[in-house]
Amino acid sequence: MKLRSRLSWAILLCMCLFAFKAVAQQPINVGLTSVQPPFVLDHNSQKGLVYDLLGALNEDQRTYKFTAHLFPAKRLLATYDKKQIDLIAFNDVKWGWLERGGQGSLTLTDGKDLFVELKEENQHDHVNSIGAVRGFHYAFAQFDIDKLAQMPNVTLVNSESSAINILAKGRVHKAISSEAYLNWVSVKDPTLYRRLNILPKADHTYNRQFIVMPNAKITKIEFDALLKKLKDKHILKSLFAKYGLDEPPLGINYKAPPLKH
Repeated sequence: MKLRSRLSWAILLCMCLFAFKAVAQQPINVGLTSVQPPFVLDHNSQKGLVYDLLGALNEDQRTYKFTAHLFPAKRLLATYDKKQIDLIAFNDVKWGWLERGGQGSLTLTDGKDLFVELKEENQHDHVNSIGAVRGFHYAFAQFDIDKLAQMPNVTLVNSESSAINILAKGRVHKAISSEAYLNWVSVKDPTLYRRLNILPKADHTYNRQFIVMPNAKITKIEFDALLKKLKDKHILKSLFAKYGLDEPPLGINYKAPPLKH
């Protein structure tokens, strides 16, 4: 009888310890600045690379619980300190985050924006016209969204998908798109991808990382260590390959802000 009682207590203790371990996970709020394939395909259904990556991080350790939250980029830049956001996913630390005390994680993609034409020649009525995304910053417009909106040869749309679509329909001579999105097209719609002539010269380049915010409940060193673990297990390679992307380089491509004393 005593043995059975002790066994019951032991089982109860194990259950309590397991429950405590689950409850003790530190919640980490991850900000997403836009629905932008392949990183975010659909926020409501949690589809896209960022959700797969956060899922892998949650599966691989029990210290932190990563959860995604979608906010418009302008609102997040203005109110990041009130949103209790710990990380910003797949941004470049130079896109306004350094000035706000953010630190970039190890690099996940070496990105570039590229001009694209159709291989078939059916666009003589639209020479030099460009399909571009409203609100995006491009070197050909001096990174000025107001100047971009006033350029007579530019047709503005709401997404890179729309920019490629109007190119495919012959409404513009060129479109501009991130290399990451074009790689996603190669997986999602190989027939469309084969119609595209991707020009080699980039409009501009950048690096996508997770931005660790000043009051984050995880440090840059801790987050980088989690990424390295996933890479060592070849998890990152398979996650990124699903969307047509190369394995993350996990390099350092920015200058960290000086420490405040």
